[in-house]
Amino acid sequence: GRVPLPVALAGGRHVVWHCGDSVFAVEVRPLQPGQPRSAPRCALTMNGSGGAVTCLAWNPRASGASADFVAGSVAGDLYCASVLTQGELRDGCGKLTVQLNKSGINGGRCNAAAWVPGAATRLLSAHVDGCVYLWESAHASSSAAAADATAFPSLGDSASTCAPGGVSAAHTPARSPNKGAAQARWHVSDAPLTSMAFAPAGDCLAVADASGAVRIYRWRDGTEGGELTPAGGLRAYFGSVRCMCWSPDSRYLAFGGAADLVEVWDAVEQRTCAWGEGHSSWLEGVAFVRSSSEGPEGDRSAGGTPFRVVSVAQDGRVIAWEMSGDASAGDGGARYETGTLLPPPSRRDVPRMVAVAGGKVHAFPCCALAADATSGAVVTV
Repeated sequence: GRVPLPVALAGGRHVVWHCGDSVFAVEVRPLQPGQPRSAPRCALTMNGSGGAVTCLAWNPRASGASADFVAGSVAGDLYCASVLTQGELRDGCGKLTVQLNKSGINGGRCNAAAWVPGAATRLLSAHVDGCVYLWESAHASSSAAAADATAFPSLGDSASTCAPGGVSAAHTPARSPNKGAAQARWHVSDAPLTSMAFAPAGDCLAVADASGAVRIYRWRDGTEGGELTPAGGLRAYFGSVRCMCWSPDSRYLAFGGAADLVEVWDAVEQRTCAWGEGHSSWLEGVAFVRSSSEGPEGDRSAGGTPFRVVSVAQDGRVIAWEMSGDASAGDGGARYETGTLLPPPSRRDVPRMVAVAGGKVHAFPCCALAADATSGAVVTV
């Protein structure tokens, strides 16, 4: 199948993306008269060992020589590397600090990764086996770290398998975690996982799968690596969910995929609160930016939410959506009940977002989107 092109904004100063098995970075800065443009630099290369890159995640808490990026691959390997050092790009290819899950021995293909909020060296990865794995990058050596296929019981074991069709997380700590091996596993879905995102507040984790289910969990650090508690769940209007993003205030979750729609979940009201229709193909990226109607102190001059949703799709279009005042009020269908996946509500019961800007900006399908919520800067690939 098609391999997506992940892109990320690192600290608002760098754009990071991949081509094949290499990761590239370029500094973003205003150009002065006569000043040359910044040239992209190869930040990390995998030398073909793990196949093409499928996901990227930037670690804002990295310091010194610790890894500031993780890249997941088609083969399932995770590569942690120091791409940026004290805000400057490294010369040549970056230093590969650790390789986790060599050859995808646990989980298979990695479709998403996220650094644990508040922890500079811990990260989660989402795989096609329907599991989320916890890793500790600081405990592994600089060489390819060994993984243990017997660290976890088979998913056929009822004690380590999630409840089908609902919102659950069957937690299994590693029997004897080695350096570079997964510390814990949560089986959350019978379908391949496709996307994952931590809320900026760090207390919620959203996980999507190929069946169109979006599951939301409360995250809490624990003695066995962490704890996931079901906090919400719904199904998309159609098909798989391919992308998702939390709003800066951790209240709203935007997502999209095969339905060609942008959908927004309100984590406070526990309901679908908005949707937008304007793309003619699968969505590949969503992001939140500050609304132009918001005042300098965060006041909303025109009602609604203080954010706009930006989306890109395989139709090559980029669209900015305004969430109306009805998005934070109204019914929006049934509320979440513990352990259940809500069916999509009738669109007649949910406020429709207004497309305030957009157009076709790519001749070929858009593959990824990254945005800086504060400045409103948007990068598409």
